[in-house]
Amino acid sequence: MVALEHEERFAELSRELVTAHGLDDIVDIRHAPLTDWVPEDGTAEDAAQPWYDLKAVADLKEIGLVFVDGPPEATAPQARYPAVPALLPHCATDAVIVLDDTVRRAERDLSDRWLAAYPELSCRPETVEKGARVFTRNADVF
Repeated sequence: MVALEHEERFAELSRELVTAHGLDDIVDIRHAPLTDWVPEDGTAEDAAQPWYDLKAVADLKEIGLVFVDGPPEATAPQARYPAVPALLPHCATDAVIVLDDTVRRAERDLSDRWLAAYPELSCRPETVEKGARVFTRNADVF
């Protein structure tokens, strides 16, 4: 499991917890400061959107599960939007993507943007404390 944390102090605290629970061999906490993310197509709509430094995920392949719970909402409007465009190329064809906090309008709006931009994705809501949406790829679309 790989987790991204944009603040070094929280990355270090998380690493300490992982070590304290003996999970070093299966959990990798990576410091990934927020940087300006620009979509590969260079569209101005998303220019300078802050998201985790992509160097932190460059080595990842065939990701099976993505749990999107950051960056924090206060970072930028739809701060979590870059997760799919940035990580989908690193995902396995049967990957599952979970977007947390969908009780918030911004998270529902960005998930609708994902569905519009990536027709191979389908989505179902999950009833949890703060709401979640679960995305999977439709094999017949891509």
